[in-house]
This record gives sequence, structure tokens and C-alpha cells, in this order.
Amino acid sequence: MTYIPLARKWRPKTFSDLIGQDHVVHPLQNALQQDKLHHAYLFTGTRGVGKTTIARIFAKALNCQQGISAEPCLSCDNCLAIDEGRFFDLIEVDGASRTRVEDTRELIENIQYAPAQGRFKIFLIDEVHMLSTHSFNALLKTLEEPPEHVKFLLATTDPQKIPATILSRCLQFNLNPISHTMIESQVAFILEQEQFNFESNVLSLIASHANGSMRDAITLSEQLVSVFPNGLQYDSLAHFLGHSIESYSLQIMEAFLQHQPNRLIEISEVIARQQISHIRVIHFLLNHFHQCALLQIVPNKTSAAILQNCAKNFTSHQIHLIYQALEKACQEFDWNPSPNIGFQMLLLRIYHALGLLNHQQPNTPDYEPEPEQIPEPTEEPDFPAPEEPVPAEEPQTPSPADPDDNWSNIIEQLKIDGIGKTALSHSSLIERNEQLLLLEVETTYQSLFTPNILLRIENALSNYYQQAIKIKFQTPKAQTSHQTPAQIKKQQKQEHFSKLQQTVQSNEFVQKVISDCDAEIFENSMTFQTNEL
Repeated sequence: MTYIPLARKWRPKTFSDLIGQDHVVHPLQNALQQDKLHHAYLFTGTRGVGKTTIARIFAKALNCQQGISAEPCLSCDNCLAIDEGRFFDLIEVDGASRTRVEDTRELIENIQYAPAQGRFKIFLIDEVHMLSTHSFNALLKTLEEPPEHVKFLLATTDPQKIPATILSRCLQFNLNPISHTMIESQVAFILEQEQFNFESNVLSLIASHANGSMRDAITLSEQLVSVFPNGLQYDSLAHFLGHSIESYSLQIMEAFLQHQPNRLIEISEVIARQQISHIRVIHFLLNHFHQCALLQIVPNKTSAAILQNCAKNFTSHQIHLIYQALEKACQEFDWNPSPNIGFQMLLLRIYHALGLLNHQQPNTPDYEPEPEQIPEPTEEPDFPAPEEPVPAEEPQTPSPADPDDNWSNIIEQLKIDGIGKTALSHSSLIERNEQLLLLEVETTYQSLFTPNILLRIENALSNYYQQAIKIKFQTPKAQTSHQTPAQIKKQQKQEHFSKLQQTVQSNEFVQKVISDCDAEIFENSMTFQTNEL
């Protein structure tokens, strides 16, 4: 007996056999029961969710010899012929291979003939979006007003490519991806019926690999059975399907979380030795950090512990920064001298961006990490709450800033410009000791202090003070808020402008013009000359 692939053997034959598409099945059944049938239907959805299957079941329901009903009998000649692919009045057209307008015209010429076997002549056009523009145009009139004995069933994975004039002539049904739970249940049923041995936890691997496609899940199960004829075991399948890559991805996240740069290098070397695709590892990291971002909004206790820890300990800004770096790495990965070099540099770049490396000069023993210890974060892009004190491990208690420390003058002397100088102008110096500056930063401008800008500022201050300088931040308190250089400059400008206004208004010539011409001075029209202030 000829072997039938499992995906075809277990293809649903009635509407009741369909899984996960009730929102499509119920309207079709109602239309069949009430005999309110449209002449054109469009089924859309990703691969393997049942578009062609639903079209064939619908064709059986229309042409069943027992009469039009919501469930075909499966025993009459017409139902059997459709199941076996030999029904003369069910004409299946592959839109991907018959794209020419000549093929469409040939199809239209056959429409005028009455059905030979069934009640309706049904044209099932699969991947209809592949038809050419001329083919769509040739089909318009016929699709709008076909003969009473003709029904069009269209299927596509990309409805955006179908002209709006075609969409408006069809009843459109969008098929959803099958849920993991439904895939696991159906795969388990099929494996039991086929008498294959399997561990229950392998079902989740198969379902996650199928990405919502029931056909992919069944086909993958069949492949796994041929590779592992003695039974499906989780460890073997995880290695075969590449889910060991997922474990490496989680280990990388753990290394980020535990501040272990050496561990990052070790993992990258293992990945290189095992010749695992670095791009696939990056894709898993993208997926995991996406889940972390979702967990920060909608907590889910069923998620992996490492994902929950990352969502808890990383800020949303850091997660988005990591995701952006990974996304950009995928686009530029081929530019690297070797995959391993590119991957290691990606991990270190993310590590730097998170502020997990100690950026200080080599001859500063107070800030050198202890042997075989992970350095504490010294670069933090997020600002602590106002009530959070300076960490206790600081070597000295910060003293109030020296009155001689004119923060505005210091900023002007720093070798820094652009965003870095703008960010500093919206801060005020609160306390200083030899190696620590405590700055008060306006809430509106805290986002300017990104990790890269913060590093530039610390380097500029280190050059100015001739020693390693680190920066800590605090949010201004209403009672003790200090003026920033930007606020001082704005205030000076306003005072100067007020004096100019008074000078203009008191001018004798201006007063005479106002009096003689009944004129009025618009204050907003006054501007500074380039040499003012």
C-alpha cells in the first residue's frame, strides 16, 4: 500500500474536524444551512492553518449528493471523489505557477459550461496573490457576476498584494495561527494513533517550532519519528531542533544579569566550537528580550525565571537599548571579519551600554576591582529616586562643593561640546570630593545622560581635575533646588531684556512717535542684536 504522509492522512475532512478556526467555520455552516451562499470566498492566513482544507470541505458541502448541508456525508461518490482529488467540477488552480493572463482567460472560458458531476462548478485558486495585474483585471467582471453554477474559493498567505477591486468582490475570512495548546493536543493524538512512543514534554518543543502551523507540526513530528524510531525524547529533540541554542541565549542573559563579562566570552567560544549559527542565537536573544519587555508591562509568573529576573533588574530603557543593538547586529553581521569576532564584540558592546564595565584610568587603585571579582556597575544611565542616598561603599564622605567651584566656568573650560555640554548646562554641582561629583539634574533633561554621553563627561572632568572623576546624580528637591547654568543664563537674558525694554520705552524719540502717531510697542517684536548678551 502506498505510504501517505501524516499531514495528508490526518487532514480534516469535515468542519467538525477543524481545529482553532471556529470563527470561520460557524459563518460558513450558517450560510450552508440557510442556503445564503456568496459566489466568491477569500481565505487568508499563514501557512498550514487550513485555508485549502476549509475550501475543500466547503466544496464537499456544496456538492454532496445528500444535499447542501453544514456537514458533508463523506460517503457519496462526490465526497469521495473530492477527497481523492478526482472530482471533475472542483478545479484547483495554482496561482504561483499560472500567473499569466492567458491562463486566466482559459479559466474564464470554461466557466460558461455547466457542471458535469456536481451541483456547482468550483474554482479553487491557491496563492491567488501571485497572479499578475493583467490576470486580476481579466478576472474582475467574471468574479463580480459569475454564472449561478459557479463558485470561487480563493486562498492566499499575503492578502495585501491582492487588488482592492478583487477584495471587494469576495467574502474574506482570516484564519488565525493555531495555538500551542491545540497543536500539542493534536500532535499527541496523532502520535498515539500511529503508535509512536514519545515523552510528553516534547510536545511543547514541536509546538514552539511550528509557529502556529498545524501542518508544520505534523510534518516535523513525522520527520522526528524517522530520525528517532525508538521514541521521541526531550534531550535528543532539543539538540536536534537547535533548542540548545535557546539555553545558550538564556546563559548570555544570565551573564549580563550577574555582571560576568568572562562568562560571555566563554559562551561565545563554546558557540563557535560547536559551529552554531550566531544569527540564530541573536534571534533567540531578540525573542527573550522582547518577552522581558512584555513582562515589565504584564507580569506572567509562568515565564522562565531568568526572564522574570531580567525584567525586574533591567530598566525598560536598557531592554530597548539591548534589543536595538541586537536588531542592528543582524543587519550588519556579514560585515565582521569572522562570525565569532562580530558576536563577541556585540556582547561586549551591550555590556558597555548597560554600564557594567568600569571605565577609569589604569593608575587609580581606589577603583580597581578586586582579583576574580566582577566590577560593580559604575555607569548608570538611569537616575535614582530623590530619597536614595549615596552608596555606603564610597571611600570618603562627600563635602559640600567649594564656593570657588563655579560650575558655569568649569563647564566652559571642559573639552566637551554638543549634547554633553548641553546636558551639563542643565545640571548643578551639589557636592564634591577628590573623585566624586554629585550633580543635581533637572528631571526633563535626565534622558540626555546616556551611557556614551556620561562616559565623555567623566573623561572631560577627569582631564580638568587631573584625576579620575565619577559622577552621581540626584533629582532636584523643591526646597533645596539649585540653579543650573542654563537657568542662570536664561535669567540673565530676561533681566537684560527687561532693561532694554525700559530703555526703549523711556526714549524721547520713541515717546514722541507713540504720541504723534498713536503707535504701540509690541514687546515680542524686540530682539537682541548679535553682540547682545
